[in-house]
Amino acid sequence: MSDFTISVAQLNGYVGSRLAQDAFLRDAWIEGEIEKPAVRHGIAYFALVDEEASVDCLIFRDDLSRMESMLMNGQRVKVQGVMSLYRRTGRFRVQVRKMQLAGVGEIFLRLLELKNRLEARGLFDVRRKRPLPALPRRIAVVTSREGAALQDILQVAGRRNPGVAIDVYPALVQGERAPASLVRAISRASADARADILIVARGGGSAGDLSAFNDEGVVEAVAASRIPVVSAVGHETDVSLCDLVADRRAPTPSAAAEIAVPDRDQIMEQLRTFRRGLGIAMQQVLAKRHSQLQAESRALRSLAVTQKLDIVRGQLRFFVRSGLQQLQHLLERRKSELRAQLSRLEDLNPGRILRSGYAVVVRDGRRIHSAAQLRPDDHVQLLFADGHRSARILEDAPDGRTEKH
Repeated sequence: MSDFTISVAQLNGYVGSRLAQDAFLRDAWIEGEIEKPAVRHGIAYFALVDEEASVDCLIFRDDLSRMESMLMNGQRVKVQGVMSLYRRTGRFRVQVRKMQLAGVGEIFLRLLELKNRLEARGLFDVRRKRPLPALPRRIAVVTSREGAALQDILQVAGRRNPGVAIDVYPALVQGERAPASLVRAISRASADARADILIVARGGGSAGDLSAFNDEGVVEAVAASRIPVVSAVGHETDVSLCDLVADRRAPTPSAAAEIAVPDRDQIMEQLRTFRRGLGIAMQQVLAKRHSQLQAESRALRSLAVTQKLDIVRGQLRFFVRSGLQQLQHLLERRKSELRAQLSRLEDLNPGRILRSGYAVVVRDGRRIHSAAQLRPDDHVQLLFADGHRSARILEDAPDGRTEKH
């Protein structure tokens, strides 16, 4: 048999056509639970899931009106349709043509039973939820170290306030071992009690992917945490039992970082506002006290209470003397500082050097620093402390230096 090569598009097209022509698949009914139904541009999208697998499904506009009422999350149905392979991505999907109700899904029923049991224990009671600290210094994060959720949290937290420390407690967030791993990580973060807030996070996924966060042990670990918990599991439309028991729910991991980490710029603006308000309040208090003192002074004068007036005068004299002494000390200090500055300026004054008998040689507006810079017949200016004179270089001195007259 000879070898031959086909493109990816040809492969997907061939597999898709064979699926569409398969009589067995065309006549088969598929049973499962509806997960995350959504309608966009007249087309319904959802996943059909059981305890072991899931398959993408869609319903086109012409068939949607007959089946839209059955598209409820957790609804158990049987569907029949055309099996196809989306050529662009190679993803297998079912184009549903018929749908029948098959009762409420077992997965949904078990989740509902667990929710009711935990609710009866008071784990979802809003009265047990704790407020988040307004200015946390350290955030603990329980999530997968390799997941996008952690990177989203680190990026948002670093942008909002890089001064807040982040401690990562890695855990599995999917699969059979995920619940036990999450319980260990949450319990360890709670026992360490180093952080002010604990974020339990995972990115989006199917109901099966998020099932670990509906585990009874994980929910109990969140409820038992010694520090307030923010739950950020899945996308905005996903709601897990961890979301219900946590002190605060965030629609996404990025939103959890927004909630937990205060914005440093906003804090600084609030401080500036408080400072302005404090200054105004102090001025108002001083103005009020001043008015009270004036009123009391007028009352004292009107009553001619000599003793009180003497006390007031004595206090005023004390304040005046004290103020004058402080002003005198301040004036002496300023004079001393000024004398020191003047002394330093005098040391740096070039006129002081010139008054000692020295002169500055200038040619063409530029200072001459060396005899080697001058040649016979150069015209120069000699700058003295009390004036200047013109001169001309006559010849080089025998020792190599230049003479001028």
